[in-house]
Amino acid sequence: MWAFPVLTYLTIAFIVFTLSAMALREDQQLNLFLTLGLAAVVIGVGVAKHGFRGGSEDEIIRAVESADTAEVADDVATSGPPRV
Repeated sequence: MWAFPVLTYLTIAFIVFTLSAMALREDQQLNLFLTLGLAAVVIGVGVAKHGFRGGSEDEIIRAVESADTAEVADDVATSGPPRV
């Protein structure tokens, strides 16, 4: 990615600036708090469904190595084009 990591840091700073400005403006506070509340609900549902732990790199490698490649190839061949 070009301009890494400078562009990443600028994006983070812009997001923090925008959220801070919204928190300070009375006409934007309701929008900010509703958005933050919705984000908390979505994150909470994700954590409740999947937990905090993601798959480690070793677990992912073991899962890929243990997959039956012939079965996966059959599944791909019979599934057809992706549905949009």
